[in-house]
Amino acid sequence: MKNLIFFLYNLVLLICFLLHSSPVKAQKTNTLQDSLYSSILKETRKIQVILPENYKAGTSEKYDVLYILDGEWNTALAIQLYGFMEYARYIPKNMILVSVPNLYRKDLNLRDRDFTPSSVKEGPVSGGAAKFLAFLKNELIPYINNSFPTKKENNTLYGTSLGGMFAVYAFLQEPTLFKSYLTVEPSLWWDKGYLNKLAETKLTTMTGVNNTLWLSVRDGKDYHGMGVAAFDSILQKKAPSGLIWQVARYPDETHFSTIWKGVYDGLRFSYTGHLHEGNILLKPMNGLIVPGKPFIVECDNFFTNTLLRYTTNAQEPTLTSIALKKVNNFNFSEPTTLIVTSFSPRDEYTKTLHANFKTSAVLPAVSKPKAVQAGGLRYAYYIGDWEKWPDVKKLRPIQSGKAGKDFNVNKLQSQSGFACLLEGFLEVPEAGYYIFQMGDDSSSKVYVGKHLVLGNYNVPGAGQSYMVPLEKGFYPIRIEYLYKLGGNQLSPIWWKPAGKEDSPILPEQLYSRLK
Repeated sequence: MKNLIFFLYNLVLLICFLLHSSPVKAQKTNTLQDSLYSSILKETRKIQVILPENYKAGTSEKYDVLYILDGEWNTALAIQLYGFMEYARYIPKNMILVSVPNLYRKDLNLRDRDFTPSSVKEGPVSGGAAKFLAFLKNELIPYINNSFPTKKENNTLYGTSLGGMFAVYAFLQEPTLFKSYLTVEPSLWWDKGYLNKLAETKLTTMTGVNNTLWLSVRDGKDYHGMGVAAFDSILQKKAPSGLIWQVARYPDETHFSTIWKGVYDGLRFSYTGHLHEGNILLKPMNGLIVPGKPFIVECDNFFTNTLLRYTTNAQEPTLTSIALKKVNNFNFSEPTTLIVTSFSPRDEYTKTLHANFKTSAVLPAVSKPKAVQAGGLRYAYYIGDWEKWPDVKKLRPIQSGKAGKDFNVNKLQSQSGFACLLEGFLEVPEAGYYIFQMGDDSSSKVYVGKHLVLGNYNVPGAGQSYMVPLEKGFYPIRIEYLYKLGGNQLSPIWWKPAGKEDSPILPEQLYSRLK
């Protein structure tokens, strides 16, 4: 079921991307044709630099760079896949793509020279990978870094077939030159498994590695025939700590069709830890717990290519800490901070969230108040530009009444800021933990009884949630909406019994006094 939901989600994203990308817009790229003379290769090499559509010279923004080997074949697909994945927020916006096409001499494609790490008699020009790697390291990458505002530590190298073999060779020889090495159908069969033999010695001496290595290949006999099976086995035994790697095997594909899947999956893998939502999303983010009474913490992040780890002993998580799941069961006997870290080899995407749980008795309910009626809280609306909640006892409301099913606090917006107070009682149908939730609204507050449940723990872009243990019965509830002119729309209040589905607080669960 989860796989079906994920498939449908991606299908909707693809349809939206295509609908919003007219043929003209899809072809509109800011592409620069350029070249540079290589003193290492003793030749002039053409390149294409594909800039973000909104790129402006002199900008202070820094960009990741994707270097594309076999540029004359692989660039168009890379542009299309990047456009979709950026639209879907699977990878960062605003990346620079550098296409490195092959050099031809008398109809001879010199990729056979540049991408091969050893000389073989069947390849008269083979064995030039060391020089080509030196060209990338000492000439092309510095040229791009000097010409454009790049994040020098965030480069990715992408290659297929012989180009994929070269990317593996580059990783073995220069493991920190690129943050990510993305390969599809790498020709590791070359020279009787030359790179597999090299890997046996190189992997054991690697230090300071903090990057990703992706290999994708057809499954079955081609997994072995391409030499990837042997390399996979070596990685399992000798991969250095700090290397995040994966070998993906695709059944029922060809050498060329594998490229589509391999590049898409490989780019996502290269940005392991880049949270689709931008933040770690826990539910609840904070709360009150009864000592010894189990509770659930849910994680609402997409889990593809995430490294979410947690601790409960006040120590910062590491990659060896316990993995966070979609649904996590806890039982604390004392106040505890749940520390969750989403790790990424790209440091800017590593994020940490502290969820604080204090111990408490169950909050006591009250008997059903007299002279109250279900259907919504009483509200009072005040106009003014306040930085914090005003003393409304000294103010006369501009408007007041019952906030029924059609009430929308955002329809109260005026030409200035305002405050809206909602008061009454909340009916809790059964005892248990309840989670109160609100969107990205840092100025508003919600009280249940005398306890502040929302208003002090907002995470920008993620909102806030707070859990409390409640009895069956009635609780005074007070909502203080504070709108500042030019700010975001105010958020409705949601709640749910822990472990169940979210829902808005319904008017029939809210009571207000009769006038």
